[in-house]
Amino acid sequence: MCGVAFVAAAGAIAACGAGSNASGFSTAASADAGASMSEDAEGDSSNVMPGDGSAEAPPIPATVTFVHASPSLNDTRLCWTLPGQGDAGTLTDAVPFPSGAPMPASNFPGLPVGGAVQLAPATSLAAASAVGTVDLYAIDAEVLAERSALSPLSCEALICPSNSCLRSNKDYWQVGTLPTNAIAAQGPTFVALAGCLGTELDPAASALRCGSSWDPVAGNLHVEVVQVATLPFSGGTDASSNAGVLAVQSALFSPALIMSLADAGQARVSFGASGEAGAIAVLSGEDDIEPTAPARLDVGIDLAAFGQLGFGVDSVGVDAATSAHFWTSLAQAQSLLDPTVDPRVYFGTHATYVVAIVGDPSAPSPSSTGDAAYDGRGLHILVLASLPGN
Repeated sequence: MCGVAFVAAAGAIAACGAGSNASGFSTAASADAGASMSEDAEGDSSNVMPGDGSAEAPPIPATVTFVHASPSLNDTRLCWTLPGQGDAGTLTDAVPFPSGAPMPASNFPGLPVGGAVQLAPATSLAAASAVGTVDLYAIDAEVLAERSALSPLSCEALICPSNSCLRSNKDYWQVGTLPTNAIAAQGPTFVALAGCLGTELDPAASALRCGSSWDPVAGNLHVEVVQVATLPFSGGTDASSNAGVLAVQSALFSPALIMSLADAGQARVSFGASGEAGAIAVLSGEDDIEPTAPARLDVGIDLAAFGQLGFGVDSVGVDAATSAHFWTSLAQAQSLLDPTVDPRVYFGTHATYVVAIVGDPSAPSPSSTGDAAYDGRGLHILVLASLPGN
């Protein structure tokens, strides 16, 4: 089975998981936002950025991209508390996010293992984050599909102390707590579900797979938050405004890759043809995002280029000897997200793209084994627009 999907206003990662459409990368909007069912419906979904352009830049709505980087959890749906509404820690009365259309290769919605889903706009979540901490919960999407077959249930009706509610650490898990102001009031934020459960709940968990902070009893399930840079406002937001140039930052959400590095080793991200790619970022730890200002990469508009150019990841130790190498073309990366869209459109949004490195180098990867063995937990690269496209 495959296992990557991305849902957002811009697109979605497809695999064994979900999206608002069959493609795997779609935009999930207000009803999925985790606030009241209509609260965010009037948010501005523009993805143009402030800068030095001659035209006045419109406001950038808060946008949150959730990345499923925890090997312990299955396909999930998300709930969170809203400290700015009612008592502190009150769960939202909306249905778990995402809702609506099923994941690819599935008959229910969710955030797939190794995939991502984008909430746009995320006005209510950003407002809650400005007031206080926000607890994030992950619910097993298949369990929820069976329970909600007759009618959808809200987060507060699912996660509660009653015997009629879901079971903690069986049907749902508290992933972690977002610190106050973790979600940017404007522009893009990435939130990764990271780490693992303890061995009682996940016998396959280990420090090598889950990171140095993993504990056999407590595990280390947590969230990682990274802020993504925005681009100068250019007055254009479609593919033609990018003129074949891709602006990228790279983020490392793979504790297994980090553990495979030698002491003080780093992960080098490169771009170009296989075997000829040049370095664009060096990452040294989980939640690291580089470079500070997005790298601008010439891709062009020739369709053939999307199969010839791509991103590579090398595990480099202190002696500069490369211990591992992984490369995927832009076309291959898009196939995990939305293979139905013209790549010139998919990679043409006027926004920073995040090259997210996810998964375990020792597990089957999509490029080496194909869909048969890949389940979203092997090492792969997601190339995600940080804001929804028009």
